[in-house]
Amino acid sequence: MRKFLLSLVLSASVMTLGVTTGGCGAAVSCPCALMWGGAGLLATALLTSVAEPADPNDLDPNKPDDGEPQPTPNVPDCIECPPGDPGPPGADGKDGQNGQDGKDGVNGQDGADGQDGQDGVDGQDGKDGVDGQDGQDGKDGEPGDPGEPGDPGPSFFDLFVEEFWKAPDDWDWGQFDDTPLVVIDDQPRLGRCVGSCPGTGALAFRLAIPYIYLLSPDAPVMMRLFLQKTNEDPKPAPAKVEPESVCECNLDECLVFSVIAKRLRNGQTVEDYGVLRYAKADPVGDGELLVIDLPLSGALPTGLGWGTVEAGDWLAVELNTICSDAFYLVLGAEFYAWSGEVTGGAEVRVDNTFPCCGGQEQ
Repeated sequence: MRKFLLSLVLSASVMTLGVTTGGCGAAVSCPCALMWGGAGLLATALLTSVAEPADPNDLDPNKPDDGEPQPTPNVPDCIECPPGDPGPPGADGKDGQNGQDGKDGVNGQDGADGQDGQDGVDGQDGKDGVDGQDGQDGKDGEPGDPGEPGDPGPSFFDLFVEEFWKAPDDWDWGQFDDTPLVVIDDQPRLGRCVGSCPGTGALAFRLAIPYIYLLSPDAPVMMRLFLQKTNEDPKPAPAKVEPESVCECNLDECLVFSVIAKRLRNGQTVEDYGVLRYAKADPVGDGELLVIDLPLSGALPTGLGWGTVEAGDWLAVELNTICSDAFYLVLGAEFYAWSGEVTGGAEVRVDNTFPCCGGQEQ
């Protein structure tokens, strides 16, 4: 029925409208004029008919529907009809899935360096490294000005005596005479013998206090004796000793010797300097060295208790054996300005009161 009404509308349009020029032939009714003019109602109906075409079977209900479209009767084909106005854009479809990531492009050039930041806080100092090797010594500088002279230091002297004297064999001990003393050619010794025995007796030595002692007059003077114990026999008796004479030596239990000194000064005669003293030596073994220190002005029992000496004094010291348990070779005597402790080596007394020598303790 809708198709039948539409045919009536189209027939009415064909009879009322006509086009003699344009895209259609002369005296031919053409529906193209509907697209170029007419009321809006017809245009609306036409667009609706085109958007939803009618089923041809609706025009003839008795004709079976074979699904084929039926041509509109009495409607000629348009020749190159112009397109209609574009319709409104449709809604955007859903976004498709993202494609795979492309390969990384080539790195661009490094940008310019930024400005330096502020310096951080200093860290803790590390441990000191190992010291390097010392460098070479630099050149010596110019000498400075000499300083002020200091106080003079002590000046000491040191003399060693190895020349010893003895009386001749025919010397009269009862009185002093002009018979000169003789130098002991062989090794001087200390030892006591009974009878007609040669090679023993008193011996003496001499020395001068040097001028340098003026610079240290308060320093005490030490006499040091070097003795060596030995059991060798004395020299053979000279020809004048009778064959029947008896000679016995070293019958005592220790060595005790006497010490006495004389002094000679400029413009004076010989005078007493050191009074008689007795010294008992410390015991030693055969062949051992015995060093005896005897300070001239030192107090007894380690010193001789004599007076002081002066530069230019000429001294003579005499040693004589009182008791002996062996022969003691006198290797020498040393005199020196002394300062310090005393080594010792002997006990000094005013009298011979040593029991090992026949004396009695007092």
